[in-house]
Amino acid sequence: MTLIRRSPAPVVAVVQGLATAAGAQLAFTTDFPIALGTTKFQLPGQSMGLPCTSPSTAVGRRLGSAFTYRMLAMAEPIEAKKLPAGSIEVVDDESQLEQRTAHIVRRLAEETAGQPQALGKWAYWTQMSFGGSTSTGGDGYEDAVVWAGRMMALHSRSSFAREGIAAFFDKRPPQWKL
Repeated sequence: MTLIRRSPAPVVAVVQGLATAAGAQLAFTTDFPIALGTTKFQLPGQSMGLPCTSPSTAVGRRLGSAFTYRMLAMAEPIEAKKLPAGSIEVVDDESQLEQRTAHIVRRLAEETAGQPQALGKWAYWTQMSFGGSTSTGGDGYEDAVVWAGRMMALHSRSSFAREGIAAFFDKRPPQWKL
């Protein structure tokens, strides 16, 4: 799961059936989890006297602390369609699952450039880890904004950014070159 998080490539997960304990952790560690509405997620450890504290790390970051604690404490399966809105992409049937997955993979592979995608993923997760400092206080937002702004300014000098901006103004698709 650390490899997924550190991978420069976006990771898409198709989840069906039951994702329990480490399976839920794996699904929620990915960048683009997609599931059927009837797919169930569960942190069952509490029912065995061993709370799923390790899996709750990824689940909590995806679903929020209050919702995840309920899953951790109750150990009950929860359908994907009942998860917090926006936390995971939910589709109604298997054909939609296949179509949506193919669309996401195709868009990531054919319509975005790898180097900016890798930088964006790394910068996003890095800034999410910023906590409040003694000088600024708060939740780390101000520190993250300053850092992320510097990263964006630095990246704006790349050939990928120049091509993307030119394509936007020329009203044409960008031509990514390696």
